[in-house]
Amino acid sequence: MDTPTLLAHLEHHGTALTLPRGAAPHWDDADLHRAAHAADPDGYALLGLAPAAAPWQRARVLLQVLAASQAGMDGAARAVQARAARVLSLGLPPAHALTALLALRRLRANHKHTTRAVLRFVLEHPAADALIAARRPALPAVPAAFPRFTGTVALVLDAPAPPPQAAMLRAALERVCDRLEVIETGPGPQDIADPAAGVLDALETGGPRGPDLVAVVCGAAFPGGLARLAAALPGGGITTPVVVCRALPADADPAPGPAVPYPPHRSIGERDDAAALLPWMLAHCAAGAPWLRTALHARLDDLERRADGLTAGLAA
Repeated sequence: MDTPTLLAHLEHHGTALTLPRGAAPHWDDADLHRAAHAADPDGYALLGLAPAAAPWQRARVLLQVLAASQAGMDGAARAVQARAARVLSLGLPPAHALTALLALRRLRANHKHTTRAVLRFVLEHPAADALIAARRPALPAVPAAFPRFTGTVALVLDAPAPPPQAAMLRAALERVCDRLEVIETGPGPQDIADPAAGVLDALETGGPRGPDLVAVVCGAAFPGGLARLAAALPGGGITTPVVVCRALPADADPAPGPAVPYPPHRSIGERDDAAALLPWMLAHCAAGAPWLRTALHARLDDLERRADGLTAGLAA
């Protein structure tokens, strides 16, 4: 499974991991998690730390990381698995973490790294009441500090788009990108969708090879012309990925977006922030893959430092 699809699944598939009496743990996407871990153990564990990953998906990642064999992994890969498991167990709501750890018993996961992780969890939690009180503000809501993105992003701002989301995204990209090209569209002929015209202009930026990514912020109504244009680009030899953010007004119904297969799109409300949006956007371009891995490694470092502070405070 490709990274953007897996990331979207981790964000939006929030069904619970359950332990039916006398039966194996029930998680309806177990095959997906096993396959993703087998394909890229490091990348999979790090995606569990993505800012917008749902709590029950984080619990699944914790379970999969601890249940899987580490045969064939080198020391660096095993270290990433252990560090990710530690901060996931600390950052999850208590019931979620305990469900994942109890599920390991049902699965009869007897690996050495599994035993070490469970013992560490128990030893680092001598004061459950203090941990429950401190855990949520300490780890689930850590603001993301992103590394620099060395490529080029072309941002198309459609004129009818509500300004808060457009301004938020533009400011976030300006902080992250080495080169950001901004194209603001205006009213055009009736038979041409304004964002589509803006995309054509955006593809001319970024030097001879064009931009690494074109991101469009438009209003709640998805422009059909943009979908047709994006679908036609590969046939013209243009491989630059295009993603669309539908900016919803404050009183809008957060209904699912239109059922169009391309371009990739998601809705953003006025309360959404760049912590979830940037990883989703940049994961769609080739230059975004190393950026995302670097960003999640940095997040792992930050979460681990916070975990050290939390457990030190509990022991004091």
